Amino acid sequence: MALILEGGAVFLHIPKTGGTWVTEVLKECGLVNGGLSHMHVNMERLMVPFKTRNGKMVGPLGLWRIARTLKPKPFIFCFVRHPLKWYESWFKYMSQPSRNWCAWGDEKDLFRWHPNAVLNGCGAPEFNQFVRNVVAKRPGYVSELYASYAQPQVDFVGKQENLRADLVAVLKRLNEPPGGQCQPRGEPSGAMGAGAAGTRGVPRTSRVAALRLSTRNCRLIR
Repeated sequence: MALILEGGAVFLHIPKTGGTWVTEVLKECGLVNGGLSHMHVNMERLMVPFKTRNGKMVGPLGLWRIARTLKPKPFIFCFVRHPLKWYESWFKYMSQPSRNWCAWGDEKDLFRWHPNAVLNGCGAPEFNQFVRNVVAKRPGYVSELYASYAQPQVDFVGKQENLRADLVAVLKRLNEPPGGQCQPRGEPSGAMGAGAAGTRGVPRTSRVAALRLSTRNCRLIR
């Protein structure tokens, strides 16, 4: 879900961009005041009615009450990563036996929505074929995904490859906690300098070919 911090800032978690690590750091620092909507809610759906895990409906009135706790214009931030690295990470994640290319909700269903539902049915045992499937179904998908989060209202878009430093920059900008004493511990998985876990097991030739495919008809965000 979108995290609401103590000072009123909002963190949007784009899948496979280090958001789990960011969430853990923010919680360890005692900066999280609450959450809002779906775990991976984007700007377009931030204030759309939703169901909680126990089936309770949160409608417009509940959302209005939550919104009242925020500043008139909260500081909103998120993180992205290189599109090819994103494809590699998703391919490895979904290739696990525990996932086995399971379906992720329905992009057109209000209550079963998931940002990666577009990729349902694109699974393949080989990385290049997976990317071909995505390009055939939704050209420029990762750029489209990022654009649904990194809209003009968003104040800071960091990079997963520079996750630790960018998160520190956000905390300093917010002065959270006061005095800037929160220092992220551990290493974000897959980030530059942390082993680049997202690229292991994917042959270089496959990555180069996939890059050519994934950037074809790709729409750029600002």
